[in-house]
Amino acid sequence: MPCTREDLADALLGAKRVHGLRSAVLCLEDAVLERDLPVALTRLSAFLRSELSPNFGDGQARQAAAVVG
Repeated sequence: MPCTREDLADALLGAKRVHGLRSAVLCLEDAVLERDLPVALTRLSAFLRSELSPNFGDGQARQAAAVVG
């Protein structure tokens, strides 16, 4: 799934989630144009912060998001 999607969290975990989805590949390469990479990194970082914080704590979520960008 390209990380340029505005609905990244919703597509993975929300109302738009594919029934039965158990895993997904978040793409920053083939599905993302080079010029769109900053947007993709920003959206992936925001997704990791919002989704990891409740489960792993703010410190680990910030660390994972920092690796992304």
